[in-house]
Amino acid sequence: MRIAIVGASGTLGRAVLRVACAAGHQVTAIARAGLASPPPGVTVRHADVLTGTGLRDALVGAETVIDAVNFKKPSLLAPGTRAILDVATDLGLRHYVGISVVGCDRVPHAYYRGKVEQEACRFAEGWDPAVAEAFPPGSASA
Repeated sequence: MRIAIVGASGTLGRAVLRVACAAGHQVTAIARAGLASPPPGVTVRHADVLTGTGLRDALVGAETVIDAVNFKKPSLLAPGTRAILDVATDLGLRHYVGISVVGCDRVPHAYYRGKVEQEACRFAEGWDPAVAEAFPPGSASA
Protein backbone atom coordinates (compact mmCIF):
# COMPACT_ATOMS: atom_id res chain seq x y z
CA MET A 1 0.00 0.00 0.00
CA ARG A 2 1.16 3.56 -0.70
CA ILE A 3 1.14 5.32 2.68
CA ALA A 4 1.86 8.97 3.45
CA ILE A 5 2.84 9.66 7.05
CA VAL A 6 2.35 13.31 8.00
CA GLY A 7 4.44 14.27 11.01
CA ALA A 8 7.00 11.58 10.20
CA SER A 9 9.87 13.33 11.99
CA GLY A 10 8.18 13.38 15.41
CA THR A 11 8.35 10.72 18.09
CA LEU A 12 5.13 9.02 17.03
CA GLY A 13 5.73 9.58 13.33
CA ARG A 14 9.15 7.90 13.46
CA ALA A 15 7.62 4.87 15.20
CA VAL A 16 4.82 4.63 12.61
CA LEU A 17 7.40 5.01 9.84
CA ARG A 18 9.43 2.05 11.16
CA VAL A 19 6.34 -0.17 11.38
CA ALA A 20 5.08 0.79 7.90
CA CYS A 21 8.47 0.11 6.34
CA ALA A 22 8.84 -3.21 8.16
CA ALA A 23 5.43 -4.23 6.82
CA GLY A 24 6.64 -3.60 3.26
CA HIS A 25 4.53 -0.55 2.44
CA GLN A 26 5.64 2.11 -0.03
CA VAL A 27 6.08 5.09 2.30
CA THR A 28 6.25 8.84 1.86
CA ALA A 29 7.47 10.56 5.01
CA ILE A 30 6.14 14.11 5.32
CA ALA A 31 7.63 16.63 7.74
CA ARG A 32 8.09 20.38 8.01
CA ALA A 33 11.86 20.31 8.32
CA GLY A 34 12.68 17.03 6.66
CA LEU A 35 13.78 13.74 8.12
CA ALA A 36 17.25 12.77 9.28
CA SER A 37 18.35 9.31 8.09
CA PRO A 38 15.12 8.00 6.55
CA PRO A 39 14.92 4.23 6.04
CA PRO A 40 15.96 2.96 2.59
CA GLY A 41 13.25 3.37 -0.04
CA VAL A 42 11.31 6.05 1.84
CA THR A 43 10.41 9.18 -0.12
CA VAL A 44 10.77 12.34 1.97
CA ARG A 45 8.61 15.38 1.29
CA HIS A 46 8.47 18.74 3.05
CA ALA A 47 5.09 20.19 3.98
CA ASP A 48 3.54 22.42 6.61
CA VAL A 49 -0.02 21.53 7.65
CA LEU A 50 -0.69 24.96 9.13
CA THR A 51 0.16 26.94 6.00
CA GLY A 52 -0.61 24.13 3.55
CA THR A 53 2.74 24.68 1.86
CA GLY A 54 3.79 21.48 0.07
CA LEU A 55 0.97 19.36 1.50
CA ARG A 56 -0.85 18.69 -1.76
CA ASP A 57 2.31 17.66 -3.60
CA ALA A 58 3.36 15.48 -0.67
CA LEU A 59 0.07 13.53 -0.62
CA VAL A 60 -0.23 12.96 -4.39
CA GLY A 61 -0.14 9.25 -5.15
CA ALA A 62 -0.92 8.05 -1.62
CA GLU A 63 -3.72 5.59 -0.93
CA THR A 64 -3.69 6.13 2.82
CA VAL A 65 -2.66 9.07 4.97
CA ILE A 66 -1.59 8.60 8.57
CA ASP A 67 -1.86 11.79 10.61
CA ALA A 68 0.90 11.62 13.25
CA VAL A 69 1.15 15.40 13.58
CA ASN A 70 1.53 16.80 17.07
CA PHE A 71 1.95 20.31 18.41
CA LYS A 72 3.02 21.66 21.79
CA LYS A 73 0.21 24.18 21.33
CA PRO A 74 -2.99 22.06 21.41
CA SER A 75 -5.09 24.70 19.65
CA LEU A 76 -3.18 23.82 16.45
CA LEU A 77 -4.14 20.12 16.40
CA ALA A 78 -7.60 20.50 14.82
CA PRO A 79 -6.56 23.07 12.16
CA GLY A 80 -3.64 20.84 11.13
CA THR A 81 -5.88 17.81 10.82
CA ARG A 82 -8.51 19.82 8.94
CA ALA A 83 -5.86 20.87 6.39
CA ILE A 84 -4.76 17.26 5.90
CA LEU A 85 -8.35 16.09 5.45
CA ASP A 86 -9.15 18.91 3.00
CA VAL A 87 -6.23 17.99 0.75
CA ALA A 88 -6.91 14.25 1.11
CA THR A 89 -10.53 14.82 0.08
CA ASP A 90 -9.51 16.92 -2.93
CA LEU A 91 -7.09 14.18 -4.02
CA GLY A 92 -9.62 11.40 -3.54
CA LEU A 93 -7.66 9.51 -0.90
CA ARG A 94 -9.68 6.63 0.46
CA HIS A 95 -8.14 5.97 3.86
CA TYR A 96 -7.26 8.21 6.79
CA VAL A 97 -5.76 7.10 10.10
CA GLY A 98 -5.63 9.54 12.98
CA ILE A 99 -3.79 9.07 16.25
CA SER A 100 -5.46 9.98 19.51
CA VAL A 101 -5.35 9.25 23.23
CA VAL A 102 -7.70 6.90 25.07
CA GLY A 103 -9.97 8.89 27.39
CA CYS A 104 -8.85 12.30 26.16
CA ASP A 105 -12.45 13.46 26.48
CA ARG A 106 -12.34 12.81 30.23
CA VAL A 107 -9.15 14.68 31.15
CA PRO A 108 -9.47 18.41 32.00
CA HIS A 109 -6.20 19.52 30.44
CA ALA A 110 -5.62 21.86 27.50
CA TYR A 111 -3.68 19.29 25.46
CA TYR A 112 -6.47 16.72 25.76
CA ARG A 113 -9.12 19.32 24.91
CA GLY A 114 -7.08 19.89 21.73
CA LYS A 115 -7.19 16.15 21.01
CA VAL A 116 -10.99 16.14 21.48
CA GLU A 117 -11.31 19.03 18.99
CA GLN A 118 -9.03 17.16 16.59
CA GLU A 119 -11.19 14.04 16.83
CA ALA A 120 -14.36 16.08 16.28
CA CYS A 121 -13.07 17.56 13.03
CA ARG A 122 -12.07 14.08 11.80
CA PHE A 123 -15.65 12.90 12.07
CA ALA A 124 -17.23 16.18 10.93
CA GLU A 125 -15.41 16.16 7.59
CA GLY A 126 -17.55 13.29 6.25
CA TRP A 127 -14.79 10.74 6.63
CA ASP A 128 -15.13 7.40 8.36
CA PRO A 129 -11.67 7.60 9.89
CA ALA A 130 -9.75 4.94 11.68
CA VAL A 131 -8.68 6.50 14.95
CA ALA A 132 -5.88 4.70 16.75
CA GLU A 133 -5.96 5.52 20.44
CA ALA A 134 -2.71 5.25 22.35
CA PHE A 135 -2.71 4.46 26.03
CA PRO A 136 -0.82 6.99 28.14
CA PRO A 137 2.55 5.74 29.46
CA GLY A 138 2.19 3.74 32.67
CA SER A 139 -1.55 3.14 32.23
CA ALA A 140 -3.22 -0.24 31.99
CA SER A 141 -4.14 -1.14 28.42
CA ALA A 142 -7.41 -2.79 27.50
